[in-house]
Amino acid sequence: MNIKTLSKTDDKRLQKLLSHMDYTNPQLKWCIAHNINFENTSAIEENGNIISCASYKSYELALYGQYVKSAYINTLITSPEARRRGYGSRTLMSMMNKAREKGTVLCFTVPFSYSFFRRYGFGTAYQFKQYNFSINDLPDFRANGDFSFISLEHAEYETLNMIYEYFMSDKNAYTRRTADDWRIILEDLIVNFGGKAVIMTQNGTAAGYMLYFLHNDKMHIYEYAYINSDAHKSLLGFIKNHAYQISSVSMKAAENDLTHLYFCDCRNAVTLCPFAAARILNVPLALGVISRFCASSFTVSVVDNAIPENNGVFHVGSQCVSRTEAAPDFAADIAALSQLFTGFISMNDAARMGLISGSSQAAAQIFHKHTNYVNMLGM
Repeated sequence: MNIKTLSKTDDKRLQKLLSHMDYTNPQLKWCIAHNINFENTSAIEENGNIISCASYKSYELALYGQYVKSAYINTLITSPEARRRGYGSRTLMSMMNKAREKGTVLCFTVPFSYSFFRRYGFGTAYQFKQYNFSINDLPDFRANGDFSFISLEHAEYETLNMIYEYFMSDKNAYTRRTADDWRIILEDLIVNFGGKAVIMTQNGTAAGYMLYFLHNDKMHIYEYAYINSDAHKSLLGFIKNHAYQISSVSMKAAENDLTHLYFCDCRNAVTLCPFAAARILNVPLALGVISRFCASSFTVSVVDNAIPENNGVFHVGSQCVSRTEAAPDFAADIAALSQLFTGFISMNDAARMGLISGSSQAAAQIFHKHTNYVNMLGM
């Protein structure tokens, strides 16, 4: 049974397979039209039907002061009658190799099963704060500023991106967003979820935005960003202004978000949730990204059970990476190295958890813990 790359002529058959997912028919068609790149899709056929497929969408992640070519795995599915035959594993591996051949450094996904993806070298690389609180727990902040709703016909992509980039300046491993990315995000929010997007201006300057939807008596906030503390409080005031419509709020935020300090009496308002997982696809390319920061060199032994080309001992020096026969300073499997590379954990974290053996001061000066953030809306 061969694995093939799909084309647009496979649209109907792919739609039949994806109908097993929890989509309405319009959402399904939207997903295929906007999020499936057929050239990046590996599939298995049986009796004229597509029974398994894996697909990714190309992004750039902000890492080490640059944007790194990455792949977001947005589809991995096998038809119910064909499951437990290894088809999902085969299409996933085919898709990862396809991305690797195109010079992709890293791939990431929101796992349906962390244990499944762990077998293929993925390690948790993102976590977020999940807020769930009563609208009455939120202090009476004032919504200072002008709030305008965004329409798809007159979306202010440049303004949204300016706020987004400013807000992300203290975060890591976030996606670079183009105007087309913003268009898809807003379409997903407004068309598929019936949501709303609002921009806030203060003294004529764009200062914040919020992406959200209302369901029953709850406000669900997918993303919000701001450029200063006054804008932050004004967005919270905007939420508070919905007190006559809602009784509770659900909100995702970055790990370093401190909104919960405004309502400390509500002890259960926030939880820390594991989110996306990632893995390096090409170890030499990934180590090349960090090599320009090397004040001194180190050697690392890498074990990758899924992609043999990544196995070996690598010497990393100032702007150079090479294979070596020398003894390694430290050893890591591909999942641990991916967590170090993405900044989800530091060398000390990895050592304390037993994820690496050995040590390297030079590597420790590069692999720091950061606040990783990614939002899957529109992806």
